[in-house]
Amino acid sequence: MASLVELQGWNPRGHNPYPPFQMNLIGNSDATPLIPKNDIVPPTLAPNSVEFNLQHDDAYCANHLLFDDWFVSSIAPQPTAFGSGGKDIETFYQDYLQGNDQLSNRAYTPIAEDLGLASSAAAERVLETLQSPDGDGWLKVASRLEVEGMFNVNSTSVEAWRALLGHAKSREQIAMHGENGIQSVTPSNDHTVSRGAIASDVEAGSGAAIGGKASNASEYLGFRSLKDEQIEDLAEKIVEQVRLRGPFLSLSEFVNRQLSSNTELALAGAIQTALNNLTDDPMAHLSDPQNNLSDTTMLESDAKLGGVGYAFPESAEGDSAYGAPGWIRQADILRPIAPVLSVRDDTFTIRAYGDSRDANGKVLSRAWCEAVVKRTRDFCEGADAADSTEPPTNETNVKFGRRFSIISFKWLNAKEV
Repeated sequence: MASLVELQGWNPRGHNPYPPFQMNLIGNSDATPLIPKNDIVPPTLAPNSVEFNLQHDDAYCANHLLFDDWFVSSIAPQPTAFGSGGKDIETFYQDYLQGNDQLSNRAYTPIAEDLGLASSAAAERVLETLQSPDGDGWLKVASRLEVEGMFNVNSTSVEAWRALLGHAKSREQIAMHGENGIQSVTPSNDHTVSRGAIASDVEAGSGAAIGGKASNASEYLGFRSLKDEQIEDLAEKIVEQVRLRGPFLSLSEFVNRQLSSNTELALAGAIQTALNNLTDDPMAHLSDPQNNLSDTTMLESDAKLGGVGYAFPESAEGDSAYGAPGWIRQADILRPIAPVLSVRDDTFTIRAYGDSRDANGKVLSRAWCEAVVKRTRDFCEGADAADSTEPPTNETNVKFGRRFSIISFKWLNAKEV
């Protein structure tokens, strides 16, 4: 696994007998009609106490717990075939530190002091982290990785979002579960989107499917590929949602819907709402009732809603095919990009201005400068270890935290400001 969103196939509800019954919770953000738009539990708890209540907005809760506290390093055993052979996790991590292997997540790189270690030093690092005698290697390893190209979700640059969403542009082939095992297929458009790292069927809209006999079964089961214009439109729609909802103070705030009296903000998260608002809907053929593949379900005026007492009736509206593998959802967009998303940066560009004035306040000279600074893993004082899993104890470290390094500095002239 290289992304938390690969957990969307996991059911964290377990054997919970209470609704809402939803699929693919991790990374998705759709509201449920059983819970008010501004809450995560129903007005009447079941059972009737907060401590034992089993009815929640499960997607909201799971995203809140996962995205703000956890990540997937992709440091893992490397089998030569499914479930057998290959390297164990210690051997793989040691080879990675020596520069002889790569993580599944190419954006994660070792910190500078861990780059290209000799065999003995790499083995020692494995002992300190993965085989930590304190059993906290799963915590320590995070402090020994950096992310190349972290992306701030508070960005309102359409160009930046388009570049991020277009990460798979012109992909010539995509892996797919074929009739005779894993095979590769060529998508029709530039940007492939699939529910998993390996697609579950042929491309949506290509006719017959492997997993279904109907002539148009691929609309339900297949992966989709988007055109440049759709990626551009999606970037624009996401920026609109960032402006409406931001600034996001945590990653789960970005992933989740808002607990709000505003219906649009409460229905789904930023990316899902952007998908719902696309001008050229990639699911148009699937959702059109005339094609007998899907139908509009549960409009607020639907007679079946009479007397049900939904707490958020607008969230019951939608299409009956929604959620099928051929329907692009927020988690499908998030899966490949989630590992590089953040709500804060560790590298900053700082500009400063100063002038000299005479006794009458007349400006005699001016100066501008620019510095690029980077927050490091090291504390300001060495009394606390950088990879300690406990809060700092040194007074300076408690007050100022981690050390900043100046990456570059230059003087500017007036035309550069």
